[in-house]
Amino acid sequence: MIDSGAVTVQWGALVSTPEGRHAFEPHDNRHAASNAVHALNQARAGMGSLIYRQRVAGEWTTNLAGDEYAVRYRWEDGKEEIHPAHNRLEAEAKWRISQRHPDPTAEIVSRPVEYGQWWVADSERAA
Repeated sequence: MIDSGAVTVQWGALVSTPEGRHAFEPHDNRHAASNAVHALNQARAGMGSLIYRQRVAGEWTTNLAGDEYAVRYRWEDGKEEIHPAHNRLEAEAKWRISQRHPDPTAEIVSRPVEYGQWWVADSERAA
């Protein structure tokens, strides 16, 4: 999980077609992005490039108009945990399951995420 306010790097694959079109495919980490680029370049040389961009995550709030969703669990002793979800529906499903147990209490939260522009990682440009 990425802490609120943290500036991190998001990795991806730039897919370039012979017609000159480009698509950006974000991945969970650099290893997954590198694997995707390798697979693209196995299919067609020069089709994939490793790319990255800056990612800034905001604070978790109960305002459900954010870009990322999670369930926040709070125990009586004050301990708190955030369990990220892939989307709002998954967060709602996790929350419903948590309602079967009185401790910890749970609520759905979200946060804004801002992204910078994509850059090609020079050391791993498509070969």
